[in-house]
Parts: sequence; C-alpha cells; structure tokens
Amino acid sequence: MIYELRTYEATPGNVENIHKRFGDHTVGLFKKHGLGMFAFWEEGVSSAHMVLGHGGSMTYMLSFEDTADREKKWASFRADPDWAKIRAESEADGPLVARVHNTLMRTTAFSPEPKFTTPVHELRYYEAWPGRMADLERRFIDHANGLLNDHGMEVIGYWNDEVGTSNTLVWMIGFDSVEHREKCWESYLKDDRWHRARENSEKNGPIMTGYHAKLLRVTPYSPKH
Repeated sequence: MIYELRTYEATPGNVENIHKRFGDHTVGLFKKHGLGMFAFWEEGVSSAHMVLGHGGSMTYMLSFEDTADREKKWASFRADPDWAKIRAESEADGPLVARVHNTLMRTTAFSPEPKFTTPVHELRYYEAWPGRMADLERRFIDHANGLLNDHGMEVIGYWNDEVGTSNTLVWMIGFDSVEHREKCWESYLKDDRWHRARENSEKNGPIMTGYHAKLLRVTPYSPKH
C-alpha cells in the first residue's frame, strides 16, 4: 500500500472555494474512480500559543495498492468529462490552486494500520542526520510510541517517503481538540521517561537535523474511519 499526501496552496481568497469543490464534487469523483480516500483536512488551526499550518492551504491523503494502481486511477479521474466541467466552472474567475505539494509514502514496519477517531491531527516531519534514520526509528519503537499513547495521543501512522528524500520520518497523531493537544504535549514533555530515552538515543550525537509540524482539522466531507 502506498499513500499520497497532497497539499494545495490556494490562490488568494480561494481556500474555501477549494474545500467547496472537494465537498460538493471532487470527493464523489474520487469515489467513482476508486481512489482510496484516507482524510481531508483544513490547515491553519490555532492553539493558544501558535498557528501550526498554513491558513491558505488544504491537505489530503489518498491510498493505493501500488504505483501502477495510482497511475491508472488518476488517469481515469483526469479523463472524466465531469471533472473537466467541474474544474472549468469552479475556475471561471481564475485558478483556485497556486501550487501543489505531493509526496508518495509507505508505512514503516512499526506503524499501526493508519486510521483515526479524533478530529484534530498533528502532522510531523522529522529529518534524520545522515546514517541515523535507524536510530530515530528505534527511539519510536522502543520508547516514544508507547509514551505518546500513555499521554493520551492517538498514534495514527508513521511513513517513509517512497519517492524523493530518504531521511525523513513522517508521522501523525490525533487529539480530541486543540486544548487536548496542549495538555498531552505538556504532560509528555515533563515525563522523565522521555528525557531518558532522548538522552540515551543521542549518546553518539544528535539523530535529527530538524523537524516541522502542522496542525490539521478533519473536514466535514472527509470519510469516516
């Protein structure tokens, strides 16, 4: 199984029009052509201290059996005259999407089957030092994965890039609300077990060059799990 993570940067003022097109039309066409729909999210969700994510973008994730399955289904979707009509009508005043970011991924060996019950999700990208990806993943396997669960976070999935960079671990966790997220992280970061695990994993030096994250909210038209 491969997962396709896509982010659409909207042209000014059009992020809601992108969501409307997905909710009213695109989701139905995806279903018609057999594209596996994991979730659709709105970005730019605010917490008390920050905004994680770009308010002018939307993100979604699809799943396919393999790359051949992906190519076949996308080709079918793009050749559909209904899609051409919907796109032309929705873009009568100009394009809705300025830029598309696209990543193909596979779940890691230690990932659960990706699914969720929570409405607020945090998508995190961890960049490993060259040669240290195995150490980064080992920290999750031995320590962090269990600790995330202990502190009330829903572990949704872990992925590596199928195409592109090979030093990034992509992972997602879920929360009941933005306030719930803050309480979970505050509790997690105070846990002595986390600090010991981090120190032990970095005895030979840092295992990450950096990370970034964005907070997402599941849209009303996203499929249920």
